[in-house]
Amino acid sequence: MIIVITGASSGFGRLTADALRGAGHTAYAGTRGEPGPGEIRLDVQSQPSVDAAIDRVLAGARAIGDAIRDAAFVPPAARV
Repeated sequence: MIIVITGASSGFGRLTADALRGAGHTAYAGTRGEPGPGEIRLDVQSQPSVDAAIDRVLAGARAIGDAIRDAAFVPPAARV
């Protein structure tokens, strides 16, 4: 199964991707920065970035099994 996790350059997203890969799954950590091993460039606010990430993940695969949205976002009104 292929799993894509957004917002996974660090924190829980990174830990989740690493744990899933350790359990034998194919997990891609989506990051807006320069991708490293096990990462793909993925900015969910950019449709061309999403399309390119999907194309890369699906190259040689039939389907994405799961997508985990893990972007940490705090609305401005919630910031103190």
